[in-house]
Amino acid sequence: MDLQQSGRVGAFEGRFFNRFFVFFIFIIISAILLACVGNMTYFKQSREISSTFEKGEVLADHRYYAGGLAYKPNAVIAIHNDYTLESSDSWKEISVNQESLASLIKKVGFVAGAEEKTMRIPNGAKIIAPGNVQIGVWYSVYEYSTVRLLDGNLVAMSAPSSRLPTGVGLSRRGDN
Repeated sequence: MDLQQSGRVGAFEGRFFNRFFVFFIFIIISAILLACVGNMTYFKQSREISSTFEKGEVLADHRYYAGGLAYKPNAVIAIHNDYTLESSDSWKEISVNQESLASLIKKVGFVAGAEEKTMRIPNGAKIIAPGNVQIGVWYSVYEYSTVRLLDGNLVAMSAPSSRLPTGVGLSRRGDN
């Protein structure tokens, strides 16, 4: 009795085809995911950027924006002049100098009720576009907004969050 008569060749060919098909689908899905990740705009945390903001160092060739309430903004961003922030009620363009930026960052950095050891949570970040290009910088003690780079070097940034990062506690009245 040969292998073809026993049906084992057909079973082998079927398993080979199934494995090849699964492998092919895996490669296609991986390629799609890599393409999506490659086109992401994201925040890259940077102590250097935190320090730059806290010292009030104004970056040349950048426009500054504050997000949140006028008297207590949640975040400050600086977008390079080669890019334009999409028009939004969430972000207001501001004019800054070293003194006014340092003062604004103190307001952004203060969180009423935060535990003393976590009162200042530096959260400076570079805003990185596809191709690993820095298009701006961010400062807030709160979680990052959502950012996307659109056609024509237009930057879409969601409203700044007022949610503290995981692990940062607020003291309750009466707690010591």
